[in-house]
Amino acid sequence: MVALQRNELTLLLEAQQTLDDLFRTFIVGFILTSITFGIFRSWYKVKKLKFLYGNTEVLTQNGSRFRIHFNGTGGELFVINVVGIILMPLMRRG
Repeated sequence: MVALQRNELTLLLEAQQTLDDLFRTFIVGFILTSITFGIFRSWYKVKKLKFLYGNTEVLTQNGSRFRIHFNGTGGELFVINVVGIILMPLMRRG
């Protein structure tokens, strides 16, 4: 459990996952990213964020509990990365 404090607000973060689950996700993502020469990276990054956010609970001072959800997809992140790669040379010329 981690406590975050800013001014008068205190939040407690409680992780529900085990290190084995996180390590397994990391290894599979690393292997698939290596095999596909980085193409799988976007989907791996999204899976990692969904795993971490989905297994973390936030507790507020008044006792409320809530989970953070990540709704992005690997395809969306991949398209953003491809557009960035295409626009990078154009921005350097200007």
